[in-house]
Amino acid sequence: AGMVSRSNSSIDSTNPLKHRRHIWPWVLFGSIFVTASYIAIQTYLMPNLGSEILVAALSGIFGTAFFFHKGHAEDARFVKELLTDFNRRYDKLNDELIPLLDKPKDVPLSPHEELVIVDYFNLCAEEWLFYQAGYIWDPVWQSWHNGMLQYAKLDCFRRIWDREQSTNSYYGFKFPVTNELH
Repeated sequence: AGMVSRSNSSIDSTNPLKHRRHIWPWVLFGSIFVTASYIAIQTYLMPNLGSEILVAALSGIFGTAFFFHKGHAEDARFVKELLTDFNRRYDKLNDELIPLLDKPKDVPLSPHEELVIVDYFNLCAEEWLFYQAGYIWDPVWQSWHNGMLQYAKLDCFRRIWDREQSTNSYYGFKFPVTNELH
C-alpha cells in the first residue's frame, strides 16, 4: 500500500478499463477504410471483385469489436464484484477496528483484536494485489490508502505488522507508514 508503483504503464492511471471503451471509433474508422479500399480496388483494379470479400472483412471487424466489448463488460462486472466484496469485508471488520483507534497504548491487545488486525492486513494486501493488477481505480485506491494511514499511526498495528512481515504472506504488500503514494 504505502509505497506503490505500477510496473504496467499501459494501464490508464485513473481508470484501468477506460482503454477498452475506445474500440468503437476504431471500428468506425476500420469499416470506412475497408469499404473505401474495396470500392477503390473494385473501381480501378478488379471490376469483378465480389462483395463477399467486403462482407467478410466488415464481419471480421465487427466480430473482433464485439469480442473486445464483451471482455470490457466482463472486466467491469469483475471490478464491481471486487469492490462489493472488499467493501463488505471492510464493513464487517470496521466495528472492531474503530475502537482500536482510541485504545490506550499501555493496554495490551486481546488475541481476538490481534486477529482482527491480521484480517485487516489480509484485506489490505488483497486490495493492493488487485490495484497492482490494474483492476482498482486510482481514486478508489487513494481512498483505501488514506484509511490505511489512519491505522498505520497506531503502535499496535505497526507492532503486529512487524511481526507479520516475517510470514511473507502478503503478496509483496507493505503496510503504509508514510503519506507518500507512488
